[in-house]
Amino acid sequence: MIYDLKTFRIANGLTQQELADALGLKKSAVSMIESGKREIPDAARQKLYQLQQQPGTSNATPAVRAEPFYKTFKAKHHQESTEYIKMYIGDLQSEKHRLEKHIKSWTSKFNAAGMVLKEAEILLTLVEQKKLEYAAAMPGLLTRKHNAEEQLREITRQKPEIALIRLEGIKKELAAAKALLAKRQRFPILDTVSSAFGVADTTLKIGAPVSRKELPDAE
Repeated sequence: MIYDLKTFRIANGLTQQELADALGLKKSAVSMIESGKREIPDAARQKLYQLQQQPGTSNATPAVRAEPFYKTFKAKHHQESTEYIKMYIGDLQSEKHRLEKHIKSWTSKFNAAGMVLKEAEILLTLVEQKKLEYAAAMPGLLTRKHNAEEQLREITRQKPEIALIRLEGIKKELAAAKALLAKRQRFPILDTVSSAFGVADTTLKIGAPVSRKELPDAE
């Protein structure tokens, strides 16, 4: 039952210090035994034998315990993703506010210029038809008409429809970002990997065959 010390240590997920404490040795002694520079003392050999008899102790092929890494990694990823998703939401909300402000301003100016233009066109038509003695006001009406027309052209040159499209897209992005922020798992591939290798409650054996159908689709 006594066999390679390093194999036993790795198979049971122990550090050199943890194994040294269990065997009553120094960490340096464990390191030297693992590298073949010295023999394991009889007392430590007996303690190792006793450890091997304990329930749950593995004497199999060395295993890499994936669970601690994934727990730590996923927890860190969750924390980091929370921060950058919140920042992204903040950026989206700022852009949404900016676009809404522009659209509100354009709408107000467009409606005001439209009203002025309509009024000027009606008055000019009445003057031309001699139905209104307003000839003295013709220059002023023409100026108002010209200014209103230029105001409308300026607004349309800024392509407000593009702003409307972008605003709708931002609203959808905000909804998606907030929904993702509310989820416990942020990146499904992490769960796929965990599930494929069973890291939730098992260890991944070095050299153990893994069925292709168990692997996550990399495409």
